[in-house]
Order: sequence, then C-alpha cells, then structure tokens
Amino acid sequence: MSDCVRYPAPGCVVEYMEGNAVQIALVTEEAGGRLRLLLPNRRETRLNSSRLLPWLGPLHGADLGREDAVRLLEAHKKSREDLAAQVPVMDAWELAQGEVEIAPASWFAELFESDPGADHISAYGRALLACKSHFRFQPPDFQVFAADMVEKRLVEEKARLERESLIAGGAAFLRLLWEVACRKRELPQPPREGATLGEWPSQEVADQLAEVLFSRMVDPESQEYETIWRTLCKGLPDVPHLPLQLLVAWGKVPAHYNFWLDRAGYASGDTWWSECADEVHALAAAGREPLDAFARRGLEGVFENCDQPCISIDSATTRDVDDAFNVQAEGEGWAVTLMLACPALFWNFGGPLDKLVLHRGTSIYLPEGDCHMLPEALGHGGVLAAGRTGAPRPEGAGARGG
Repeated sequence: MSDCVRYPAPGCVVEYMEGNAVQIALVTEEAGGRLRLLLPNRRETRLNSSRLLPWLGPLHGADLGREDAVRLLEAHKKSREDLAAQVPVMDAWELAQGEVEIAPASWFAELFESDPGADHISAYGRALLACKSHFRFQPPDFQVFAADMVEKRLVEEKARLERESLIAGGAAFLRLLWEVACRKRELPQPPREGATLGEWPSQEVADQLAEVLFSRMVDPESQEYETIWRTLCKGLPDVPHLPLQLLVAWGKVPAHYNFWLDRAGYASGDTWWSECADEVHALAAAGREPLDAFARRGLEGVFENCDQPCISIDSATTRDVDDAFNVQAEGEGWAVTLMLACPALFWNFGGPLDKLVLHRGTSIYLPEGDCHMLPEALGHGGVLAAGRTGAPRPEGAGARGG
C-alpha cells in the first residue's frame, strides 16, 4: 500500500524547489499552512505549504529525535536520487503520447511500478522536472509536449547550451586577445592534441567565437549576434573595428586586412571561380584554338589572320595584356593595325561564371595586391588577352583579327 499522504503533518517527508533544485525536508511543526522544516544539513527553515511539491510522504512519528530525523532524510534523499537516475523518462513520454496531455507524477510512476510509494513517485517527479524539453510542470501536474513541440524545444535547448558555453569560454579569450592586440603580452601557443586547453577555449567554442567576430567585422549593424556580442565584449574598450583587431591578434586575418571587400561581398584572391572550373577550362581551351577552327564555328570572315609583329605599351611586368598594335609605312603614310582582346567571343552569357563576374563588376588594384574581375587563368597568359610585347602575332581567341 502506498505510503503517500494528503496533508503535511509533523513527521511528514516533503520536497520543495529552491535554486532550481529539489530540496527534501521533514515537517516538525504546522500551523495554518505555515510549516517549520528540518533540512538534511540540520538547519531549519519556514515555508508555506503552497510551495511544496505535490508528492507528500511518507509520514513518520512526530517524536523523532533530530539525529534520527536527519539520518531518515538522508536515506530518503539517496533512495530518491538513485531511483530518479533509473526512471525511463523517454519511455514515459512515448507512452503518454496520445493518451494524456497532462497528468500527475503518480500517473507516470504507475506506468512502470506496481503500487508505487512516495520515494518512487518523488523519483518520477524529479526525472520529469529535469526533462524540460518533453514536460512542463504545472502544479500539481505535468504537461506532456507533442512531438513537434519537443523538437522545437530541443533546438532551443541546444542553442541555449551553445550560447552559454560560448560566453563562458569566449569572454576570457577575447580579453586575452585584446591584451595581445595592445602588445601587453604574446599570444600563447595553442594546446597540442590531447593536452589541457589552458587559456584557449575548446575547438567548438573557438569556431563559434571566430564566426561571431567575422560577422561583426563584416556587418557591425547586424542583429544576428548583437546580444551575445554585448555579453562577450563586456569590459573591453568601445573602439572602432574591435572585431578586426581581435581577429588580427588571433592570427585569423593578416595585419591591415581589407575588410571592406568582405562588406561588399567581393571575394579576394583567385579561388572564387572554383565552382565554375569546368567552364573556365573550356574557355581557356577555346581561346587556344587555331584560326581555322573559326570557320567550323561559323565565324569565317569575321577574323583575319594577322602575322604582323605587335607592340604593347604595357610594362614588362604586365600579365594581362589585352591590346596591342602594329605600325608600318604604307605609301606616304602609315598603316596602323590594332589588336584587341575579345573576352565575349566564347562567353556564356547568363551562365554561372557570367553571374559571378557580374557580381564582381570590376577589377580592383590596391597596394597590397590586385583582385581581378575575371579568373586569372583567362586574363593572363594570352587566353582572353592579347599577345605580349614583341610576339610574332597575338595568341588566343581575343587577339585574333585586325
């Protein structure tokens, strides 16, 4: 027979929530709903009966000595914690699906136990309280969440845990990076695999931290990481381009990094076209076809063979020569032949590469390096560009013609 009781009389074992944790106590006095409780640490407290969790019992003698009462509480506490660890809470949720929307802890205990006692009911109550993604405590019962709600809450819980982990491990590391940026200290070496982390965050936290810093550097007005950024940079000075300085100190970007290209969505370097590599290689191959291939393409008469030597006014270091000329005496005057690159000759307008180039819009020439509008494989080496100074004749599709 169950040892649960309905009313918290003196000698009754009760539980209540304090600091988001279940606390166990023994009632020593009761008067008008006000209880005097003995705790396992031998201290006493007062509590309204309305704050008790809805599983009461068992009821022991009211004349227990303090030491006996403490030993009794410790035994019940250990028993309930051990039982709670064995509760099949996911099975309980599965069984409750389609059966009930709300039920007391005793209902769940009866699914698996025959005539459960107070310790068993408390164990199920503790397990359900801890499983906030699947149950919500609405005293005196537990609400059972539907599957779609559980999925949503699991995603939210994962995001919350990641956020807490990022704040706990990232704030201190940002302060370290600021000291490095101010040249007050050197950046410590990252830990070797299997070694203790020291001042470094875990790899997962480091990846998230880098994502936040890059996002704030590229778009400081973005609201995506606004809240977490304010928390992370507490105690750091409010200086312009703080994320950039921290990334430089971390070694994620070089000194004098041009973040304006990131803000404009303009990819630097020469790897931005890698997804269109097949199209680029086809263009390069087409640009090297012999002149008689133009007849096969229906371009006969459009281009003329030009065997004249050509001259370019570009410097000797120029790699993307796209125009040249030839000057010869002719009668009393001069005959000037212009040779111009024609990148559009084999171009697939509207294709994937065309859309990427359209987004780039232009080449950018900076002291630290150039960023080309076209893939360098097409703009250099005479594929879509004219021949070099002094070449017998221009090479490549774009250079043919007079």
